[in-house]
Amino acid sequence: MRYLWKLLFVLLFSFLTSSAIYGQSVEQLYKAGLQSLQSGAYYAAEAYFKQALTKDDSRVEIWNNYAEAARLNNNYTTAIQAYEKVIQLDKTKAFPLSHFWLGSLLIYVQRYNEAIRQLENFQYDYRKEDYYAQKARQLIESCAWALEHQTADNLNINPMPDDINSFYSEINPFFLDSNKFCFSTTRPLKGINLSTYMVLAGDEQPFLPGITASVASHLANGHYSYSRVYGSELFFTVCQSSGAETKCKIYSSVNKNGVWQKAAPLPPAINLPGFTATHPHTYNDAQGGQWLFFVSDRPGGKGRLDIWYSRRISEKDWEYPVNAGNSINSVDDEVTPFVDHQDQVIYFSSAWHYGYGGFDIFYSDIVSLNEARFGEPKNLGLPVNSSANEVYFA
Repeated sequence: MRYLWKLLFVLLFSFLTSSAIYGQSVEQLYKAGLQSLQSGAYYAAEAYFKQALTKDDSRVEIWNNYAEAARLNNNYTTAIQAYEKVIQLDKTKAFPLSHFWLGSLLIYVQRYNEAIRQLENFQYDYRKEDYYAQKARQLIESCAWALEHQTADNLNINPMPDDINSFYSEINPFFLDSNKFCFSTTRPLKGINLSTYMVLAGDEQPFLPGITASVASHLANGHYSYSRVYGSELFFTVCQSSGAETKCKIYSSVNKNGVWQKAAPLPPAINLPGFTATHPHTYNDAQGGQWLFFVSDRPGGKGRLDIWYSRRISEKDWEYPVNAGNSINSVDDEVTPFVDHQDQVIYFSSAWHYGYGGFDIFYSDIVSLNEARFGEPKNLGLPVNSSANEVYFA
């Protein structure tokens, strides 16, 4: 029954949105679409541009923004069709990234050979040597790799039950203690302004370990840690959004006698002011030392989001973080680290290393944390990875 209500809600929202924009002019719709796009409201932006195109489908700039909104809204089929229209109409090459984005999106639907052709078209016209030029080369090589690695392991991939998965997003699964399953979700909450929050399986209310719901718009990326030195502790991220930009800090809360104590942000060595710190995961070594792996866009990295790690000095202090290095990090994003303590392996997701599309899950041997040495990353393969995004391996 709750899924029927969700469907009715989506249909009603779509009807109200359509009714509100039906009577506006092309320019009004285009302006509203741009405002929504800039603020990160991609679903609304897509709707505005779509309506504008019903009134005038000859303007390439509307098609381009429609394609952008659909891409950012993960509406791959619509985005592919819109970028194809941009390429058809763009006689003056005003939108030089169209072939790049079209090629990138074709990978998501496993049309690897077509993706290669579009990316080669992009390379032919594009004269800059920047991220997009690097990424185009990498994507072409990655498509060739994917075409050569189509054999899947004999594994069954099953969804979690309906009391966990929903119409909304469910991410970041982890166990709290040994018998409580926890995850993050974007399900709307009545009377509480949280876009993302953690929840215990079987509980509809947010799980707030030593923190109030008013502190953040996003509360997620939980990781439960137990060490013989520091006891039971939960690390998680508190994030604030401004338009399409979100900045996060890592917090921790200690469990004493079954009660989560007041949470506090980790020190500036971890939460470097002005930058994001997220996706915390701890590793406890055999000598009782504790290391924190996390993701950040802080200076000194290899690219966009990198994996960093820091050794704990005391209850509240950490060493200045070390970049995980070239074996793991790249000019693109690496996220969601997870350390297998027994096998001395780190799992992570990357949008750069050769894969099947989007983020794939990789694993690397931990050679030496003191020297920041890790083995070459290996793709976890099919069917765990796919042409879509795989993140939050646990």
